[in-house]
Amino acid sequence: MTTQHTALAMQLLLTEGAESWFLSLDDGIRSNWAKLEEAFKERYVNKNGINVYLKEQLLLKRNQLQNESVENYLIDIRMKAYVLHKTDNDTIRIALNVINIPDCPVLCIDGDN
Repeated sequence: MTTQHTALAMQLLLTEGAESWFLSLDDGIRSNWAKLEEAFKERYVNKNGINVYLKEQLLLKRNQLQNESVENYLIDIRMKAYVLHKTDNDTIRIALNVINIPDCPVLCIDGDN
């Protein structure tokens, strides 16, 4: 098998986010094993050898703890997102997906009142 076939076969082993990442790469990277290996390391392993993908998954699954204040939860999310070089918009989306907002009275706005 050539290195080009090896690079293209990698897609068969990837699932979910990793497959989306692979498909987002330029054809020149997807079909070149050395470039693909470099892109993979850049995406999933930082210079210190820490598994960035794992940290990202932990961030996405991070829930606000039952006795944790919203402020402390958001600080922790922001710190973890900063390490992963997430944009402010991405950080907000992550936080809002799992934040526990206490029950609040619903305000109804009706044109008849």
